Amino acid sequence: MDWLKTWVTTIITLSIFTAVANSMLPNGTIKKYAKYAISILIIPTLLAPILLLIDGNNVAAKIENYSSKLNLNTQDIDLTKFNSAEESTILKVFLKNLNNQCEELLENRYPTKEIKVETFGNITKEKKISIESIIIYIEDKNLVKEIKEVSVDIDKESSKKESDIQEKENIITLISQELKVSPLKITIRSMKEG
Repeated sequence: MDWLKTWVTTIITLSIFTAVANSMLPNGTIKKYAKYAISILIIPTLLAPILLLIDGNNVAAKIENYSSKLNLNTQDIDLTKFNSAEESTILKVFLKNLNNQCEELLENRYPTKEIKVETFGNITKEKKISIESIIIYIEDKNLVKEIKEVSVDIDKESSKKESDIQEKENIITLISQELKVSPLKITIRSMKEG
């Protein structure tokens, strides 16, 4: 009965909108086109409950089901319906979207870093996408650095290396947890190495 209440409310709102639009518009061709546009809005409104009764399923449930199938976090994309040319295209698009998703995630976490991600994968015999490796290139955004006084201090260098190692481990853990990929498949390099 809730759908009936919603439907009646929608019809009443649309009727008021139609009456206001008709009274405000000047006579002529504009009014004729406005009536046409309003009638296009009225027809689906009137047919919605009839289609809902015929179909018998909830439209919101269908949309939720469809969106859950498109979730990129799951790698279980069913490719059994596609031929090899389509498979390679799907793989390229999937890997590109995965690269963009990883870059966006890392750029939000590390705004002072310039990040580029390359993902390599293939399609298994079971027609599933398998991620072989992820290479993350990282560089500081501010390339021009102020020249500082040079002093040789071994302790400072080792602490900087330790913080870099810890940062790399944090990035690997983040990507591994987000994509549900083994940390052994993730490599971090400097952009100079790439």
